[in-house]
Amino acid sequence: MTAIVYQVNKKTGITYVYESVSYWDKEKKQSRARRKLIGKLDPIEALEIYRNKDIVEKEFGNLNDRLNFSRPGVSSDQYLNAKQFVEFVALIYLSYIKKQMQEKKLFKKMTIQELLDEIDIIECFQQEGNKLRVGEITKKQADIFEAMEIKDPT
Repeated sequence: MTAIVYQVNKKTGITYVYESVSYWDKEKKQSRARRKLIGKLDPIEALEIYRNKDIVEKEFGNLNDRLNFSRPGVSSDQYLNAKQFVEFVALIYLSYIKKQMQEKKLFKKMTIQELLDEIDIIECFQQEGNKLRVGEITKKQADIFEAMEIKDPT
């Protein structure tokens, strides 16, 4: 299994980035890891990566609540895999939203959670054979769509 490992030198404050590959050591009968240095991060980059990780972990917890995933309650592995896939795709969207919010400097106005809560209340209706109907969009929601360069769904 391959992983990226960040290690901080406490004396210099420099963060080194390694590619870590796990393997089974037959002699010692335990899992071991080989590390290969990829490069260095400056402190600002390291802090941004740490903050991104923190946001993703928090949003993962929020998604568990929103998708009622804390207790999967599925009858088969197929349904569990489908539920995990939905959660994975949702995390990809969250990463994109966070990136857009950083680029558009929206964090000065709201948090990711506030943005999601605002967008979450948009109602959509679709009957078989008819096109999607979107409920009323508030001024604040329209401003969010405009700031993030998303076409208004109405």
